[in-house]
Amino acid sequence: MVGRGKGKGYGTRLVSECVEDARGAQKHGVVMVTSSRPWLADKKLFLKNGFEVVDQAPPTFDLLVKRFDDAPLPTFPDDWDKRIAHYGSGVTVVYADQCPYIENVVKGTVEIASEVLHRHLDSPAQ
Repeated sequence: MVGRGKGKGYGTRLVSECVEDARGAQKHGVVMVTSSRPWLADKKLFLKNGFEVVDQAPPTFDLLVKRFDDAPLPTFPDDWDKRIAHYGSGVTVVYADQCPYIENVVKGTVEIASEVLHRHLDSPAQ
């Protein structure tokens, strides 16, 4: 949570509702990806609510789980170099449309990258 909503228990209430929904659906637990960087929740909220860190991925991602039973733990993939090679050189933006702001952020990023590229190509060779 940010701004005026921070520190009022809203995050804990949302996590509790998610956990109860998963229990009601007879799932094995709840999994969350967190990061110390912007755009993802920090792990503190989840650790406070009974989650545990079960894996990490570069550069700053943690995989947390709240287990309901002894099902196998989830993990991040470990073939990052192979996955990155799939995209080739240049800039690739990979995103999901789960955030209402992401479309504008992607458009803005593409526009800025295009401007920088054109400025670079139009400048005389040094």
